[in-house]
Amino acid sequence: MKPTTNDKREKVSESFGRTVLRACILGLVISVAVCFGQLKNASDLNKMLSLLFTTFLYIGGVIVFLGHYTELFFINYLRFKFPSDKITQLVIRFLYWYISGGLLFYLAMVLRGVLEHKPVYSGILWMGGVYFIGIELIANLILQLRVKKSFWNGVY
Repeated sequence: MKPTTNDKREKVSESFGRTVLRACILGLVISVAVCFGQLKNASDLNKMLSLLFTTFLYIGGVIVFLGHYTELFFINYLRFKFPSDKITQLVIRFLYWYISGGLLFYLAMVLRGVLEHKPVYSGILWMGGVYFIGIELIANLILQLRVKKSFWNGVY
């Protein structure tokens, strides 16, 4: 089993502005949902806005935005370093998602610790990998439903 050496591989890219816009929209939607789930009493507007802002930064900025670029790194470069058979690519993809998710989750927790002056608890980093796998599967399912190239149709 040789690594793929296809020189005619298609590079996947997206404009920086479009990536930022999508990260902001997704980050805001997820942040609002997280904030409403965490706040029992929304009477303190300052606390709610502060929580919304910090949650937006570490979900929208780290998980969504940087997660997009980690996925592009895999699609454009890393997957070609491994054998092209489907099983190997599937295993490598899930391992990559798991490791990337754990690292992104840790980075988000560090950012949260800095912004909210809380200690960073890294005991549950494995959950970041599991969450990131779920996020990627859902994102690729949305691409599949929009009849675009995705993980589900074997293109990426």
